[in-house]
Amino acid sequence: MRYLIPVLALRSFEQFFVGRAEEARLVRSQFASSVVRRSRQILPAIGAFAVALVVLSQGINAPFAGVQEPLQAQWIQDIISHGHWLVARDYYGLINLKPPLYFWLQHYWQLLFGNSETALRGLSAFCGTVSVPVFYLLARKFLHDPFAVALAMWTFAFSEMLLWYSREARPYALVSFLALASLYALIRFLENRSLKWFAIFVLTVDASLYSHTMMFLYLLALNVTWLTYPSARDFMRRFKELVLADVLVLLFYLPWVPSLLAQVATVHRAHDSWTLPRPTITDFFSTLAVISGFNFDYLIAFGQKLLPLSPHTLGVGIAVAVSLLWAALVIGGLWRVPKIDRSRNVALLLYCLVPMIVAFVFSRVATPVFVNRVLIDSAAVIPIVLAYPLALRAGRRTRVFYIFCGIALAAITALSGLGFLRYQQKENWRAATQALLAIPEKNRLIVFVQRTGESLFDYYVRRLSAESSGFTKMGVPNSYLDAFPPPSYSPLASENDFRPLTSAVESGKYSEIDLVLSHEGAADPHSLVLNYLNRALVNQGGPQFYGIKIVRFLHAPPQSR
Repeated sequence: MRYLIPVLALRSFEQFFVGRAEEARLVRSQFASSVVRRSRQILPAIGAFAVALVVLSQGINAPFAGVQEPLQAQWIQDIISHGHWLVARDYYGLINLKPPLYFWLQHYWQLLFGNSETALRGLSAFCGTVSVPVFYLLARKFLHDPFAVALAMWTFAFSEMLLWYSREARPYALVSFLALASLYALIRFLENRSLKWFAIFVLTVDASLYSHTMMFLYLLALNVTWLTYPSARDFMRRFKELVLADVLVLLFYLPWVPSLLAQVATVHRAHDSWTLPRPTITDFFSTLAVISGFNFDYLIAFGQKLLPLSPHTLGVGIAVAVSLLWAALVIGGLWRVPKIDRSRNVALLLYCLVPMIVAFVFSRVATPVFVNRVLIDSAAVIPIVLAYPLALRAGRRTRVFYIFCGIALAAITALSGLGFLRYQQKENWRAATQALLAIPEKNRLIVFVQRTGESLFDYYVRRLSAESSGFTKMGVPNSYLDAFPPPSYSPLASENDFRPLTSAVESGKYSEIDLVLSHEGAADPHSLVLNYLNRALVNQGGPQFYGIKIVRFLHAPPQSR
């Protein structure tokens, strides 16, 4: 008996510790399973998020190529220095047709980081970067599958439009961020009525309207989404809330309304010289392709490296294949899926397509405004639509099919985005301006063909702290900065079209004339200016840069008798 008690005690302790060990092993096993499960949910999205951050940060230090970036840099300085915070002003020869929020933000951004190309584009790169987590939150609301979320993030990261405008000193990346924030706030409010999300919705919509006038198209799209997205509240209650939100948005927008009306009147007065053509149905579908992340030029160039086919044959084949892929993904998110998921997808699809359709129809019957960059918000949301079927299909065969479609979508958008990053170069106006300023001759005339190069040259002259005395500038057929709207003109047809230049040459006033050629194929397709200067003066050659050629001309030396 005296041995029985210790034995029972030992067995009790043994059972206790063995039980605790088993319990510990079970806890460790459950924890490991949870980590694996969480990793499967989060790691694909983290990987796509990292790709998005890396891709969106590329190329913001490239030289300015388009006229809008340096002009907007000048507007930012003039708006603040002249105190015109809520007035549309005519700056630098062009009326500013955009609301002021981007310029206000850019002004204070410049105070912190300067006004170099990298600094001016830094605000857009920042907006493109912070759009990534907002897009992730929005994708998680619609897509309940980690691989569907990762596919949407991947497509978002390689979208050509988002890459393009996250690297330009223009307001479109800011607009894209605000649009994603307003759409996310709307979804949160419709799912769980909250004053916080209602206020965020109103403020972000107003901020987007103060960033770009074309955001009224997306205010309309948000109205459609508000009424079509599934919600526990009945239609009339949602309609009253929508009216209240619209009233508050327009109330906060009232200070800018006089400037908006002045801008609209300016655009209509300039209708005869308005540069946008009326869009065709081909333009509509081409814009839809770009918004979806497909660039046919880069895809055709890649296909030619693999297949011995003509560009036309490859283009037709790629267009058909991409169209079928797009249709399969969109239909897969609408056909034979739960009703509530179909309603959510329809609301999202309408948000993407309504602004496109309205802009297209308006441009066909009134002033053309259909241009793909104003539809960047559709490009920011459509990756969720294309990834939708991957989150809904549970059957093995259908899921395998849509996984295959998702891999094809990821490959096509990556090729398009990487093709843009690799081959899309900007005209090197920085180096061209340095070369022009390095010419020792002071008494010279600089001639720009085409004339938009004059504003780019002016920007870099200020940036390089160079003296502007000693040379005169001239655009052909006239200066780009003479008046607004820029006078409409056809390509040069005869020497009479550049009479000011011939008069300047014949006057003998300038000892050197520097011809700056960029996009001359559109402005001077027959090289009339170059041929005239070759006859009248002595061609000295000159440096070439990407997209720009400089040709120096001197007077012939006097012949000795």
